[in-house]
Amino acid sequence: MEVIGYATLLLSVGATAAALAAALFSLRANRVVVDPGWRTEPFDPTLANMGWIAGTLRALDEAGRLNRLATMWAIASVIFSGFAGIVGALASLS
Repeated sequence: MEVIGYATLLLSVGATAAALAAALFSLRANRVVVDPGWRTEPFDPTLANMGWIAGTLRALDEAGRLNRLATMWAIASVIFSGFAGIVGALASLS
């Protein structure tokens, strides 16, 4: 293989790895659970609701962080794939 072929292969492997990382972070974001933070539910409904609201906000924050990472890895995958396509096309022209 020539240098351009190795470059195309390397970019394709990078795109695949980035896509797998994006899928992993997306999966982890979808599995975030709401934890109200107490062992036994309080008898006071106001305290119980506050626990559920605080737990929901923490879960949304964590899911948002993981989705942001998934998006960044998906963008990296698209960039690697685009460059692999360009390098492959240039290799076929020469």
